Amino acid sequence: MNETNDYFIRKTLQKYLIPTIFSILGTTMVGFINTILAGQALGKEALTAMNLLSSFTFLFAMLGCMISIGASARASVAMGMGDENAVGEYEMYAFLMSFLFPFLFSAIILLCFRPF
Repeated sequence: MNETNDYFIRKTLQKYLIPTIFSILGTTMVGFINTILAGQALGKEALTAMNLLSSFTFLFAMLGCMISIGASARASVAMGMGDENAVGEYEMYAFLMSFLFPFLFSAIILLCFRPF
């Protein structure tokens, strides 16, 4: 039984790990190429703006990952307990939070930070 679980876990990891690695690698390469092009073609002001905004992009991605990982953990526990209503609620809350948090943070940034 243990060998079957190890095989299943290994196959599942291979199934999801390789696309994840390629997506992260692709995102990194796009950011690298954009930085080179902005630095060469648009100048240092555009390069500075891109580097400042990339921090916010990673912040929003981090928040989305935290929300989805937390919701999937809670949904897994509820699914194991057989509570299908709670699973749907966790999914709905995760979607709403992932959708609303970027708008909330954007509104705060627009209200608090004034251009020079």
